Amino acid sequence: MGWHTSRHSVATMLAEIGEHQLTIRDYLQHANLSVTNKYLQATPTSKRRAQNKLVEAILPGGILGHEWVRHSVQ
Repeated sequence: MGWHTSRHSVATMLAEIGEHQLTIRDYLQHANLSVTNKYLQATPTSKRRAQNKLVEAILPGGILGHEWVRHSVQ
């Protein structure tokens, strides 16, 4: 694996563990955020986590634990 591929991997790993994009930009020493965004990859795990956060925002407690769902199913 070359150094360029390693930089993409590092950027994606930092994003996966929750580092802010500006921190990643500074770590990679990019002049602007648009360059850093080219390095970041959306992984299946990050997509699933984003979907779960959206569900939590819409229905606190998650879909199965939400009071509305219990009443509508009975």
